[in-house]
Parts: sequence; structure tokens; C-alpha cells
Amino acid sequence: MLEAIFRRVEDLWAWAFGRPALRKFNLALFRLGAHGLGLLNNRSLVLSGEAWLIRHVLHDREAPIVFDVGAHEGRWSERVLRCNPRSRIFAFEPHRLSYARLVECVPGVRTFNVAVGERREQLPLHDYADRPGSSHASLVDGVIERLNKAEAMIQHVEVLPLDEIAGDAGVKKIDLLKIDVEGMELAVLRGARRLLAEDAVKCIQFEFNEMNVLSRSLFADFHALLAPRFRLYRLLPHGWLPLDDYIPWLHEQFVYQNIVAVLKDS
Repeated sequence: MLEAIFRRVEDLWAWAFGRPALRKFNLALFRLGAHGLGLLNNRSLVLSGEAWLIRHVLHDREAPIVFDVGAHEGRWSERVLRCNPRSRIFAFEPHRLSYARLVECVPGVRTFNVAVGERREQLPLHDYADRPGSSHASLVDGVIERLNKAEAMIQHVEVLPLDEIAGDAGVKKIDLLKIDVEGMELAVLRGARRLLAEDAVKCIQFEFNEMNVLSRSLFADFHALLAPRFRLYRLLPHGWLPLDDYIPWLHEQFVYQNIVAVLKDS
């Protein structure tokens, strides 16, 4: 009954407000609704929901193991340590300039000057030619030139899979795995197939945004990989929205958002 009423309201709205002259009005409502659904909230760790997730997952854990993949200069790792100073953090940053700042900003964290991906290989890392060491540095070709309309420079970096990294480090479980690698998040997860199959990762946070258009990775791909073992959510400033059932128009939104996967029964 309620669904039928709402559909009628939708039809009336489209008939009354679906006019070219009201484009700006409808676009403003669309953007406000997007923010309320966890999209485009990228101005701070608080607005993105990342600060809430760190507290929710780590605040009462005894020496939790945290992987920060795409650590940049260490702002996220720094927040983790403020929440739980006992955290054992493994931070990964391939860009040489960003890595140097990371080591300086979060001393005591175990750092790796490598990229993380699906397999061991060497790949070009693209960044701004006039301001290297940016947070947009990406293994995805086109992020700098096509999306950000700027001249790019390239440095070749070593790429390692998480399964290999964790095995070499003797890590048996990861309490929180954060992935922010500018469009290569799916490759990172595919390089952790053993860890995922063994239920060794309890919680995953990863970005999904316009860079996934260039890397050809749909939300459907993440859902197919993770949904059998994890419950999926989109982060809000003070919580999260369940994303259990895949709904293309709602989930394939190629704008900034943070997705969380929580191991079932954990």
C-alpha cells in the first residue's frame, strides 16, 4: 500500500517538476540527497564516515592489526593511532615523495614503499607533473590527464599482492583493511584471495569513485567478490547504510564514497 502511494507521488513529482526550467532546483535536491546517502562527502575524515568507522572497529581492540593500503602521507594512519595507540599498522605508499612524508609523519608504523595489487609486477604510477606526491597518484592511466585535465608524469613502482605481503610478514589476521588506491581497489582485493577465503580479514574499507570508470571496475564486481562472505555498507558521517541487495541504479554511482565490508558472524 505504502509503496503504491509513493509511486504515485513519484509520478506526480515527475509530471509537476520534470521541466527544463527547474533543472537547477532538481539538481540541488539530487546533490543534497546524494550527500545524505554517503556520496560526495570527501571534505574530511569526519564527513566521510572514516573517523566513525575507526572508532567503531578499533577503539576497544587490544593491539589490532591494521593495513593502510594507499597511505599517502599518513593522515588516516595518524587518526587510527589517536583512536587506539596500541594498533599495529602496516602502511603502503608507492610514490617516493609521499612515502618520505609518511615515514616522517607516523614514526613507529611499519611502512612499505610499494604499491599493492593483484600480482607481483612493475607498473607506471601516474601523477601531476607540476605537483608530484599528490593524493591522486594512480596506477590507472587517465586519472591525471582525462579526469583532472592536467599534464602527467610517470614513475615505475613495484607492485605486490596482499597475500604475499601478509605471508612474508607472518600476519594471520587483519582487523581493518583500508584501501584507497585511486581506482585499483578491486585489484588489491583480488590479490588477497587467500586472506579472504580464510576469513582472515574482519573489516574492509575501500573507496569507490569516478576512477573506477577508467579501471573498468563496477560495484557489481566488488559485490560478486565480497558479498558471499561479507555484509556491505556505505559509510555515513555517523554510521552506515546496508547494501546487501545489489541495485544497479543505486550502487553504480561513480562519485566519491567509502564502502565497508564486514565479515559475516564476526
